[in-house]
Amino acid sequence: MRAINRIGLGTKIFLAMVAISLVPLVGLGWYSLDQIKKTAHLAAAGSGEELVKNVIRIQQVNLLNQAKFVEAELSAVENHLRTLKQLTEQVLREGKRSDGRVQSVKLRLSRDESVGYYREPPGKPPEGSNVFISLRAPLTGHLIRDVELTGDLDPFMKHTIDQNRNLAAMYVILEEGATRIYPAMDLDREVSSGRLPKDLDVTAYPFYYTADPQHNPDRKLAWTDVYLDLTERGWMVSAIAPLYPDGQRIRGVAGIDVTIQNLIDNVLNFRFPQPGAYAFLAGNHGRAIAFPDQALKDLGLADRNQTDQADRYQVDLLETGNQGFRRVVEEMTAGKSGLDLISLSGEDKYLLYTPIPTNGWSLAFVIPASEITAPVASIIEEQNRQTIRVLIDRLALGVLGTLVLITGASVVLSRKIIRPVHNLITATRRVGQGKAGVQIPVESRDEIGILASSFNLMARRVAELIAALKGKAEEQKQLNDALANLNRSLERKVAQRTAELQATVADLERANLQTLSLEKSRRALVANVSHDLRTPLTSIIGYVEALRDGMATSPESSAKYLKILHEKAIGLNRLIDDLFELSHLETNQLKMDLEWFPATEILLASIDNLELDIRKADLNLAVEVVPNLPPVLVDPDRINQVVNNIVTNAIRHTPEGGQITFRASAAGSPISEATEVLVEVSDTGRGIAPRDLPHIFDRFYRGEKSRSRATGGSGLGLAIAREIIRAHGGRIWAASESGRGSSFFFVLTARQVWTVPD
Repeated sequence: MRAINRIGLGTKIFLAMVAISLVPLVGLGWYSLDQIKKTAHLAAAGSGEELVKNVIRIQQVNLLNQAKFVEAELSAVENHLRTLKQLTEQVLREGKRSDGRVQSVKLRLSRDESVGYYREPPGKPPEGSNVFISLRAPLTGHLIRDVELTGDLDPFMKHTIDQNRNLAAMYVILEEGATRIYPAMDLDREVSSGRLPKDLDVTAYPFYYTADPQHNPDRKLAWTDVYLDLTERGWMVSAIAPLYPDGQRIRGVAGIDVTIQNLIDNVLNFRFPQPGAYAFLAGNHGRAIAFPDQALKDLGLADRNQTDQADRYQVDLLETGNQGFRRVVEEMTAGKSGLDLISLSGEDKYLLYTPIPTNGWSLAFVIPASEITAPVASIIEEQNRQTIRVLIDRLALGVLGTLVLITGASVVLSRKIIRPVHNLITATRRVGQGKAGVQIPVESRDEIGILASSFNLMARRVAELIAALKGKAEEQKQLNDALANLNRSLERKVAQRTAELQATVADLERANLQTLSLEKSRRALVANVSHDLRTPLTSIIGYVEALRDGMATSPESSAKYLKILHEKAIGLNRLIDDLFELSHLETNQLKMDLEWFPATEILLASIDNLELDIRKADLNLAVEVVPNLPPVLVDPDRINQVVNNIVTNAIRHTPEGGQITFRASAAGSPISEATEVLVEVSDTGRGIAPRDLPHIFDRFYRGEKSRSRATGGSGLGLAIAREIIRAHGGRIWAASESGRGSSFFFVLTARQVWTVPD
């Protein structure tokens, strides 16, 4: 107190003013520091939240694009498998190569005590496929033939494997245990290593039983779970299709192998901007398909991976201890897509997932939440440190200034701080609303100006980071689209080649059927000639021998014999003509001159030509033809022949005084809309027995004696009529009752819409 009292009044005032000036100055400094920290926190929070939304949105697009790419790759595998299944069933069913030629390449099998299984000769694996036959297989001729036939698949399998980097192998496995596989395996090495059993039972392995009737009753394509292959290729999945060449019994399976390493290298080979992010594939039963090391660590299974590499592909994701992860896997196995924030390895991570419809798998992305906002937090923290350091230095210089300058500077500083801070808060809120490129004016070069510049720099870097992420997403989408387009182009080429092969096979089948038809017609013709020419030829020979032996003792008897011989020769010639005409009709070799003619005109002309024959037979004729029937597309001469054959048949089997009725009408009303013309020929003869009625249109068929050769005719008239009507696209049939006459009907197709003449 005494020391203070000794100080003069001016000093006290000065000291008081200094004290008074330091209080607001220090307070303003603390206030500024607090505002800087709050502003930085708001900027970090707002920018981080918006950045997370943008990154998740971009990664969701990436996930869908990558899922489409995986879907396209798996669909391509299934399309190749369908083609392999079709080609294999074809060669097994037809017993010949797909180009129609009989298989000429013979399978050379070797077996000795040192090897113990059947296979092609030992040595370096061939360029194409090779064959392995288990000791369990009975080495029958049927099995060897089928194995030989599958050799025709080599060009297709080689082309498909060479053009598709995802495929590890293609094969056909017969149920006895015979396998043809491309690329060829080093069988001696695989067997000697113990991986491939000599007495392999294929039905016990997923690459076979997945498609057998017990596991696949619908005979569809199927995908196996992940399994360890018998060969050195390691872990893989397979697309399997059952083979039913006869449509009844399974003969084996066709399959395509895709190794897990191929899936990882060719399907999950993209990189995330976040170092700790990764992708994985899960099966439709909740088992891991492609599972990276980081995923094992997240689920606490890292020790498994170290002790037994096989366990990474035996993980049942539905049995993991992480409740949140198990809930997401349940959604994935249900075929759903979504986004969840769960805790893995003690930190929050976003899990994005979507299904792959082809086989029920799911593709998932795991992205650590902290790594999304880490760039923004780092930038803001560094800028905040720099700003605080500069501000403290400036405040120290202000304290050492004069009291007047301190007092004046305090007022000016307060004014300069409040407005920039307000601007900074406003800009921070806008950034939090999603406007990452917001800038605030820099009105000075002091601490607030530096803070404003730092904020502007931070906002620009955040905007650049978001733009870069969007650019990478767009590049990834373009790459996926390009790969998808390439895959579709390859599928179209394969489909085009398959269609060409199918068309060639169809042409060969039609040619074969035509050849068989001609051969059948030729045999029938020879049989018919021997069947019905023998009797008239025998009769002619008898009469000639009688004339030669002098049995005709008078000119009258000689003339009688010659007349009989002439009639027999004419009948024989008519029979031969009918046979050849029927043969040409049955093989579609008889040309038809089809034109549109009014049905009424054609039918009346046909019956008018036969009226005289009916009258000579002492029979009555009734004609009931509807006028103005619709036009029909016919060969008039052939329709006239049909009417002649049917009416002539009726004349032969109707007793004198009987009646023949000829009717024609339109099927439909009104006539202008009729689609068919119905023609009926009825007689009052004794009729046809029920047992004979189904056969009356067969060549040479005669039932009762009333329809024997005694009535005349070759027995081919009705057969010829049937073939002519069939060639016109119509139908012909008969109805009869014993003792009450017979009726013959045939139908011709009419023009559907036409105008009835006035």
